[in-house]
Amino acid sequence: MHDLPVISQRTAPLRVGAPLALARLAQTLAGTIAVAVAGHVGWRELCAVGLGASIFFTVAAFGAGVLLGIEPIASRAAGRGDVDGVRRALGQGLLLAAGLALVLGLALFAVSTGVRHAGVAPEPADDLKLYLWGRLPGLTPYLAFVVLRSAAAAENRTRSVLAAALAANLCVLATAPPLASVLGVLGVGLAESAGAVVQTLVLASLVPRPRFAGSLSLEALMPLLRVGVPVGLALVAEYAVFAGLGLVVAVIEPDALGAHQVAMTWVGTLFMLPVGFGSGVAAQIGRALGRGDAAGARRVAGLSSGLALALGTLLAAPFVLVPGNLAAWVTVDASALAGASSLMSLAAAV
Repeated sequence: MHDLPVISQRTAPLRVGAPLALARLAQTLAGTIAVAVAGHVGWRELCAVGLGASIFFTVAAFGAGVLLGIEPIASRAAGRGDVDGVRRALGQGLLLAAGLALVLGLALFAVSTGVRHAGVAPEPADDLKLYLWGRLPGLTPYLAFVVLRSAAAAENRTRSVLAAALAANLCVLATAPPLASVLGVLGVGLAESAGAVVQTLVLASLVPRPRFAGSLSLEALMPLLRVGVPVGLALVAEYAVFAGLGLVVAVIEPDALGAHQVAMTWVGTLFMLPVGFGSGVAAQIGRALGRGDAAGARRVAGLSSGLALALGTLLAAPFVLVPGNLAAWVTVDASALAGASSLMSLAAAV
């Protein structure tokens, strides 16, 4: 009987992390569906949506990173059994998400109108601008979802996150093709924004109600900001590498941009599995620390490291074994197919 808690603790990273990993994958698949819709419309649309998504997430990454500061605060409160503490953290995060969305929305608008100055040709730059305008309405719900996802993870409601992400996929799958046929890349962006709204509304109905009283004080926000700002800056640096590389390709070798975006779409999609798994692990460690179980936190970290290594090896396999099949799901352009297969095989090594 005494072994049951130990067994439960040993399987907790997998039980909690797996639904979050699948939820992250499902959430990213909504973007993959959008790229695939654009890729079957035309080469220009594929490039605009693929590169535009990289730019969108580079800008949004700072807000998402800052809001990840909710995770340890909410997890420790949940570990103590402090439901009101989880609600307060959720309220702080949602208010901060609204403020960040306003600032980052202005930044995204500025980027969308300034891509020509980066050396991108006029027609691709116009397509890119339209796509980013379509994504703007989805910025606020996207950041709110980050907060809600942290609260769900803190309370082990990870299946709720998966349900919300699947709802977003269905929304994008239903709306992207008709909107793309009428509005082109603008329609694809609007479909993704609609998916962000749907997933946020679904998850909001499944987590505790936020408590906003006192959430605007600097004293209440400082613990969140101390954790979240460094994470946000790190995420921006990470995403900026990929977005910057895409812009370099668009300027120096535009014909290769399609292949680059196909490869990066799949790399980014499958990468979300370990990212989601990591969120589940962080929540479990936070809960352990919240109940004063430092040994349990170390045990979760050690077990999770081995699982993460196995997961990374498994995810590299499709890039080696079936790169052409993955590329064909996204585009029908012959040059993009050939180049993407080579790039994905290279990505498997790193």
